[in-house]
Amino acid sequence: MKKVLEYRIGRSGDGVTRYILNNYEWVDREKVHMDFVTGERDLSFCRELTENGSRVFSLPASPFRHPLCYRREMKQLWKEDYDIVHCHMPYILNTVLFRQAKKHGVKVILHSHNARPDIAGASKRRFFSWLHKRCYRRACRYGDAFAACSEAAADWLFGDAVPREKVQYFHNAIDTEKFTFDPVVRERVRRSFGAQDAFVVGHIGRFTYQKNHEFLLRAFACLRKRREEAVLWLVGAGELEEEVRRQAALLGVEDAVRFLGMREDVPALMQGMDLFLLPSRSEGLGLVLIEAQAAGLRAIASTRVPPEAKVTELLTYLPLEGGEELWAAEMEKAADGYERTNRRRQLVEAGYDLSGQAARIEQLYETL
Repeated sequence: MKKVLEYRIGRSGDGVTRYILNNYEWVDREKVHMDFVTGERDLSFCRELTENGSRVFSLPASPFRHPLCYRREMKQLWKEDYDIVHCHMPYILNTVLFRQAKKHGVKVILHSHNARPDIAGASKRRFFSWLHKRCYRRACRYGDAFAACSEAAADWLFGDAVPREKVQYFHNAIDTEKFTFDPVVRERVRRSFGAQDAFVVGHIGRFTYQKNHEFLLRAFACLRKRREEAVLWLVGAGELEEEVRRQAALLGVEDAVRFLGMREDVPALMQGMDLFLLPSRSEGLGLVLIEAQAAGLRAIASTRVPPEAKVTELLTYLPLEGGEELWAAEMEKAADGYERTNRRRQLVEAGYDLSGQAARIEQLYETL
């Protein structure tokens, strides 16, 4: 059995955390044992993992603000005799983890899920990008295997330090059966929100700079001028939530916007939506777009989202530079109605079903 440490998960339900936990559900527990690292102090969200026999380590200290504390906390990891540490990285700002892993004879997988840093503020973003470029070549020397969800994600994390033939591409796969369209579930969800006659626009994502809620709200406000029955469901949490609430009020659409918080019923919510929006400033792939297409849901994404996310004709790409009126016009097309059908077969054939991808992850672990 391979003993693997997954670095790292969060409580915000972000795409990377969902990807890691999806794999956890599907890998063969007779072949792979997974433990996890999180930056959260409160581990209540990990109860199911620990009940299933996994350990969850809390490493909240910053390697920059509290380097000694960070190193001290990290020491607990190497008492467990791991074979592999699987690092799911948005960027590389320090090499302490990789150096420590090598010191203890642990193999390192570097796995990219992002195409640029999710950081608000141009100056701070430039600084993090500069620091990443200073560190990634050094970090890649410690890697025993390299993985990415798209070419854009590989370009960002590995740059010119890793030949592309050494990178393995893993689809951000999902349990397609959970998302298969069900008209009964759709009716139940819409009735529970009093949205039987509404045109429901949905978005699922953390309230962060990357997800671009500011543009999303402006586009929705334009749509409301054309379609008074339009409502917006925002699923997620994050540091910019209060700012987004204020913007909704300033645009005069606060009564049409539902802030649903963190939810465990994302597949059901997608059944109830009529259109999904992802106007991100960047994405490694966009797991929610795969989920939306599996649910037979029309979706519009920015051209900053990699083309690998388009599995069906349900997904349309629009440039952010086209402005909110262009997006509102495209959104209105979905309001005229379309047939929701079962798209599971297309997702499976394209390699986005978890059963196949989890088997590939197992194979990667077995080779190290």
